Amino acid sequence: MTAAAILLAIAVGVAFLLYLGYRSAERLGDALAWMARLVNAVVRPFIHREYLQEERAHYFAAEVAEGVGHVAG
Repeated sequence: MTAAAILLAIAVGVAFLLYLGYRSAERLGDALAWMARLVNAVVRPFIHREYLQEERAHYFAAEVAEGVGHVAG
């Protein structure tokens, strides 16, 4: 049951990000940049540098939004 709940949460999260990318590339970029900051805050004490770049999150969001726009028609 726990594994199924975790997988459901992951699927809902990915679906939400796809919906966000379909609606607005800027909001998706903000969400991905927030996630990058969160990962960097967790990883920084161990590797002593930025692991993910926020600029790349915004670029990736623009690419995803463009791709989702093509699929949606």
